[in-house]
Parts: sequence; structure tokens; C-alpha cells
Amino acid sequence: MILTFMRHPPIDTGSEQCIGQTNVELSPDGWTALLPLAKKACRLRPDKILCSDLKRCQLLAEAIAARLGLFAGRSALSRERAL
Repeated sequence: MILTFMRHPPIDTGSEQCIGQTNVELSPDGWTALLPLAKKACRLRPDKILCSDLKRCQLLAEAIAARLGLFAGRSALSRERAL
């Protein structure tokens, strides 16, 4: 099994800060990068997609899944560990 980790597109925070489990929107650059990043990820031909339950991660996972006809599963595991 090969695992590939991807980071979500840029978010709208106003600075280069770590925001952890806060649900924030993608920045304008993030929205522009979303589909090209999904297209690039599809070249890896994943057979399963799992993402965080945060919206910024779901958007990318769902864009990849839609292109490949897959389901993007969501996990709150990272949130549970943070509590």
C-alpha cells in the first residue's frame, strides 16, 4: 500500500499562521489552485481517498474523488486526538 499525503490549497488567514482545527475558507489563490491540484493528484491514481472533516480538506478530496468516480471519506480522527 502506498500512502500519499496532500495539503489543502491556500487558505484565507491574512498571514502565514498555523490555524489548527479552525474551519476557514480557501483564499482566492486557494480557489484558483483547487482544480489544478486535484487534476495533478489524479495522476497518482488513488483507489481510496480519506480527508479531514475540515471544509478546506473536503473541497480538495471531493474534487479529486469526483474526477475519479470515487467517494471521499471523512475522518474526525485528528480532531479527536486534539481534544
